[in-house]
Amino acid sequence: MSTAHKPDAKPIPEALREKLLDARARLLLRHPFFGYLVAHLEDRVGEHSLETSGTDGRYVYWSENYLGTLNAEDAQFVLAHQAMHSALAHLSRREGRDKDQWDLASDATVNAILFDAGIRTRREVVKGEAGQSAEEQYVHADALAQQKGAQSPLDDHSEWDEPKDPNDPEERQLQDMWRAVIAQAREFGAVPKSLQRAIELLEPKRDWRDLLREGLHFPEDYRWTPTDRRFRDVLLPTLAGEKHRVVIAVDTSGSIMGQQLNEFWAELVAILRNNQCEARVLACDAAIQNEWDEEAFEPSLLREVRGGGGTSFEPVFARVEEYVAGGWRPEAVVYLTDLDGSFPAEDPGIRTLWVVAEKDQRKPVPFGEVVAVD
Repeated sequence: MSTAHKPDAKPIPEALREKLLDARARLLLRHPFFGYLVAHLEDRVGEHSLETSGTDGRYVYWSENYLGTLNAEDAQFVLAHQAMHSALAHLSRREGRDKDQWDLASDATVNAILFDAGIRTRREVVKGEAGQSAEEQYVHADALAQQKGAQSPLDDHSEWDEPKDPNDPEERQLQDMWRAVIAQAREFGAVPKSLQRAIELLEPKRDWRDLLREGLHFPEDYRWTPTDRRFRDVLLPTLAGEKHRVVIAVDTSGSIMGQQLNEFWAELVAILRNNQCEARVLACDAAIQNEWDEEAFEPSLLREVRGGGGTSFEPVFARVEEYVAGGWRPEAVVYLTDLDGSFPAEDPGIRTLWVVAEKDQRKPVPFGEVVAVD
């Protein structure tokens, strides 16, 4: 199947394309979270040996005969199934596990999530315990193999024959893209409880500077346009461009001023020197005292930093809301602080990295991830 997994694979014939357009539109209207994920996979005809469907994380490849047998409900289920494999990085998480058992475990995980969300199919499918990851389902692969649905899977996993290296730059880029898509999809529909934990497992356990260095891909603009004249009332999101955007906030309260501020400032300078990112830098104690974009920021500005008062993290996130309202949406807030301050009453809904000294890393935060600077 590998020769078909290329961007130049055959497009879907018109007679079948309408079925897929209808399925995609129905998902967006009835299950917008999943419909949004599916919108990031393109449909292609697979090679002759493909009997059902498959994905490589970028495309859904179809057997024309198989697609012709699916009714509207089935087509929606298979599309959502492929999107979940892609979003949950099942193609690269197998590592040294048995392929057949991993295929079953990942299918069981995805199908349990879809049924939990109310997405159904008339076909028999293998289904695991809701809320369990593919790694957890894998332990029970022998039992899964006894289910009737295990005998005729919905999709083909031959693209997964060779285990993918999750540390390969191209693979990490794909995973980062899907993490960003999941984050954006939350704005369009509720996330099933069974999916919440699976998403948490995808959060990278890497140094915060590595995350920025590698680039977390985030959509600059999603244009909502009709994709077919027969579906004029259905708007589908298309990725118009990608830009790495981040807000970097520095706590300049009285507890930070001095040597710790110097160390934080050095980290900040390193971020902007070593990463291709569009950044806005905020210095804040109880209020925002300084604000620069990446073009205006330079190391010598440390002497201009004002602060020394109390600490509130709320002004920074209020300013982020203003950025978003003005059309500049950052993918993350990196906040260098000692965590001694007042937090927003509600989770602002943006990825937050609290960068702290090692002595502060166990302090509780209501949202975001705490990362210690060595």
